[in-house]
Amino acid sequence: MSEPNRKAFLLKKFLVLSVLFPLLALMGAELVCRVVVGTPDAGDRIFETVEGGARLRVRAPFRSSFHPLEFQAKKATGSIRILCLGGSSTFGFPLGSEAAFPHWLEALLEKFHPECKAEVLNLGAMSYGSQRISAALPEYLSLSPDVILIYSGHNEFVERTHNRPAGGKSRSILDSLRLLQVLRRRVAQQKPRPAMAFEVYRETVHLKDAAERDEAVKQFRENYAAILRKCKEEGASVVAATMPSNLLDWRPDGARRFEKGRENQWSKHFEEGGRLFISGKFKAALKELNGASEIDPTHALLQYQMGRCFYELKRFVEAKTALTNARDRDASPQRAFTSINEAIQAAARETGTPLVELVEVFKKASDNGIVGSRLIEDYVHPTVEGHRLIAAEFYRALPPIGGSDGSKKKGPKEVREFLASLGKSDTGTNAAFFYNLGLKFINQGNWAKVVETNRRAVKIDPYHALAYNNLGRGLQELGSLDEALDCYQKARQLRADIAGIHLNLGSVYQARKDSEKAIDAFREAIKLRPGNARAHYSLAATLADKEQMEDAIRHYRKAIKFDPNLFEAHANLGLAYALTGRTQKAQEAWTRSLEIRPGDPVVGEWMGKLRNE
Repeated sequence: MSEPNRKAFLLKKFLVLSVLFPLLALMGAELVCRVVVGTPDAGDRIFETVEGGARLRVRAPFRSSFHPLEFQAKKATGSIRILCLGGSSTFGFPLGSEAAFPHWLEALLEKFHPECKAEVLNLGAMSYGSQRISAALPEYLSLSPDVILIYSGHNEFVERTHNRPAGGKSRSILDSLRLLQVLRRRVAQQKPRPAMAFEVYRETVHLKDAAERDEAVKQFRENYAAILRKCKEEGASVVAATMPSNLLDWRPDGARRFEKGRENQWSKHFEEGGRLFISGKFKAALKELNGASEIDPTHALLQYQMGRCFYELKRFVEAKTALTNARDRDASPQRAFTSINEAIQAAARETGTPLVELVEVFKKASDNGIVGSRLIEDYVHPTVEGHRLIAAEFYRALPPIGGSDGSKKKGPKEVREFLASLGKSDTGTNAAFFYNLGLKFINQGNWAKVVETNRRAVKIDPYHALAYNNLGRGLQELGSLDEALDCYQKARQLRADIAGIHLNLGSVYQARKDSEKAIDAFREAIKLRPGNARAHYSLAATLADKEQMEDAIRHYRKAIKFDPNLFEAHANLGLAYALTGRTQKAQEAWTRSLEIRPGDPVVGEWMGKLRNE
């Protein structure tokens, strides 16, 4: 072999071995992991086997999200198993599982079709959206369901899962490697919260623009259609449903203008309309609010106030349009938009899935065709009457039961009469009910009722950290700082992992002029939620009070990074720059703050003083 050929041969041999040796090492490590680890990591599995595999139950890490179900692993011969999937509304929050539609559906089947031995499993999970349902779907399908009912669509914005690919898709070859599973588990142990934690940490999502909303809806439609297809591929009958929400009695959780221009005129109309609305002068208020709407109709609270004015003036068609717009333009959405329901309808059409039009059902059952608190307790969670309505409609949509044809199902009148005969669920001993009712009053700014409802919640359940937290909020708003402090401290003892509790604790220390403790609390909130703009702003403001201007500027800037429209951060950043002699930067910060809140008199005064110096 000539020297050039020999060198080429050696080079090829080196390249082959350089690939082969690492591959052999990987295969060896994988073999060891398969022997040592055995079955794939079950860390993300919802159910575990008990009684020698005869029964399944929800694993402990998931019991804060799911009901603590336990049931036969293999369904009984001759029975049908129905799975009800969704979020907290399917779960039955805040009333409990015995008030939720799966309970009423099982009661209907036991009464009218005892021969089919129906088993209805409530797999609603707190705050679960399509992303999480999709991820859990293979495990749900392993339960051999005959029918799957899906009531989902409200939770697409409670965590920013729409920025990640949908779960529930086929796992890649890499995902199946035990070695990779072990490494992921070791890495996860170093993280305070995995990407898809057992319990959803609800974010206060503020949409940047309409495009972000549209992207979330697009992702939801893809997830929803994939869920329907997968159910059908596995041989399960599936029924979808549109998602009603409270239009009349729930104002938007977030409002912002998505269009720019004529800020001063818009603000003048909006503020005067709001003043007249509060004073009950609905006709005059509507005139002013219409003036703002002609300039920019995208502000959700503007649309809500217009809708309420129309309603008080008995112009119900216009009221429904405006109230629907208010929901659809909510910048902090917690209700299913019209476009979410259109996505459900489209996915059902594409996959040939039966669809229950619950939006229409609730509309027909509501006064003046506008859904309010008679059927929906707060913003999305049905009342007992609402849950029974859902159960009745799902009953009608079920495929033939127990081998019978659909004609053997009972008619609407018999179903209604039977459900009405069952009486009402007791909510008087349910802490979650009063806590959730308190959330409704927070949304409406009724702080006395916030205190009343959360006092009842903590009396029933002294370990309800979030109820203590919201009780503290109500007391603080009413000026009872010592009582508020006590509540926040109890909440922190129970759930030190929640950033919002530390943020509220810092705010009451700040109000009591205890700067050092406030700073510690705000820093802990940031440690838990580094992207919390309000925590950075609050820390910055406290640091500025202590004349630690450079640290204050740094945290004002971080607050702006995480929430570019936080007016207070821009305004106070400008003040901090002015106090440290950086007049150009002060002007820039204040100019930006006035873009967010045109004509603000305090910022205008600061700018005037700076120009006169």
